[in-house]
Order: sequence, then C-alpha cells, then structure tokens
Amino acid sequence: MKYFVRGWFIDSEKADKIMKEYNGYYRTIENQLSDSTKNLLRHRHDTHIVRAHFIGKDYVMELDKKIWGQVKFVFYNAKVQLNDGDKIKNECWLYDEIYKLQNKIEIHILFVAVDAIITCDDAGVSIEEKEYFEELYKKEDYTMDLSQTTKTSIQNAIINKAMTCGNEKLKSWEKLIYSFLEIYSHINYYKNNTIEEKVEGHYSYSSKKEKEEIYKFLFDDLEKKITNHANTLKKYEDIIKINNFNYMVNKLIETYSSGNTPMEQKSFTYLVINEEILNQVDFKQIYKRILDCIDKGLIK
Repeated sequence: MKYFVRGWFIDSEKADKIMKEYNGYYRTIENQLSDSTKNLLRHRHDTHIVRAHFIGKDYVMELDKKIWGQVKFVFYNAKVQLNDGDKIKNECWLYDEIYKLQNKIEIHILFVAVDAIITCDDAGVSIEEKEYFEELYKKEDYTMDLSQTTKTSIQNAIINKAMTCGNEKLKSWEKLIYSFLEIYSHINYYKNNTIEEKVEGHYSYSSKKEKEEIYKFLFDDLEKKITNHANTLKKYEDIIKINNFNYMVNKLIETYSSGNTPMEQKSFTYLVINEEILNQVDFKQIYKRILDCIDKGLIK
C-alpha cells in the first residue's frame, strides 16, 4: 500500500492530505477502469471475506451467504501476493488502492491481518441468486418506520444486497424498492443534514476554493441520484396508481433536474420541497402498495 498504510488515519490533517493525493491519482485512471472493477471496489470497507482461492487462473473471494444469495469477488487471470504467505480466511476488508498498468490492473487491499496485491486483467462481482421475496413478504411489518429496518425485512435485504453487489446487480423489482427507499431516506435525512453541514463537518481542512468545488460536486451528485431514482419510480406510476405517489415522483423530477436553481438557494429549496412531500405523502401506504403489486406479479 502506498497511501493507506496501517494507521494512515490517526492524524486527521495527514489523513485528509492522503485522501486528496490518492483521489487525485484515481481520477487520472478512473476512465480506464471497467464498470465491473469500479463496482467491486465500491463500499468495501468492513466487508467480511469468508475465504479466497483460485479457480483456474481466476482468484475468487467468497462472502457470507445471505437470504438473497451469495456474492463472490472475481479477479480474472490473476497473480496474488500476500504478506508472509498468509491465506485470506475470515478476514475484514479495510482499505484498497488500485493502479493501472499497461494491460492489467493492480489492486492493493489492506485486511486486518493480511496485505494483498492482486494483479489481474479485470475484476467483477458474481452472485449466486436465491429467491426470498415470498418468505419475507409474509413477515413484513408495515407499522414500523421505514428507516428502522429489521433483519427479516425486505428493505433490509435489498439495501444489504445493493451495498454488497452494487445496485446495478439488483433485479427490476428490487431496484424499484431500492429507489423508493433511497428517496425516503434522502427526504427524511436532509431535514437535519444539509450539504453545507456535510462540507463543514467532513472537509474542515480544505481551502475555500476546494470547499466550493466539493459543494458543487455533492449537489451535482445528489441531483443525479435523486433524479435517477425518481425516474425509476415513474416507470411504475400506471401500476401503483396512488395519487400522492405520482405527485412525489413528478415533484422530485421537476425540482432536482431543472438546473435552474442557483447554487446558493439549493439547500433552502430542497428543504422546502422535502418538507412539503413529507407532509403530503404516506410512504408506508406506498411501500405496502409496491410490495402487494410485486406479490401479485404486476411488477417483476
């Protein structure tokens, strides 16, 4: 590891500098990486790896089995270096770096006890799918707040699958629920956690110019995500057929994709819109309707 060596985060000011340096390097190679590789490396911190082994020339890391299936990380045509000849077994993924070589990629992974360097042609996420909707649908508790998921809830299973595999690996009905939950989470969370507060809280060592760039990036990223999620929901308006569902979807698309709101007014505008939606939309009713439509085969 060049950047994220053990203990790199202890000094917060030094850690901020390390993050900037690595992110700067990563941006220079990002467009040369496959989507499957980028997806594999997304949200990996604290991922539990059960074991790792070769299948032919491919190096495979197996994750815990879940109710929705089992995930494997596959590094194609790989060469692997482990410190002290250790094996990866019951390990926790801490940090990673990736480097672009001529026709290869080189991924450095810091686990709790093992350091790994994997040189390969490409990498990706593989899923052994398992059906689970019917089993959990019978147990779903609609009296609970949507933000308080239980281990046996459908939303918990889908969020876990998306975090582990990437939301592009979700089935159509899973993407619908995931987008609905992401919108609810944003509207509910943004009331007390604006982007200004996030910038000041997480980027306190950045210069004024850097903060302005981060501020713009975070808003652009937020608007893209909310618009994409709202458009996913819009595909099912004619099936779900609940008035406040259509209102919410169209209001979000109109507001977050307009591009007409000045930067300095965005937080206030989004706070007002989100509060308006919370007051008029029954999210539990919509969630139940979505699950009923899936159960009846109207959404697949």
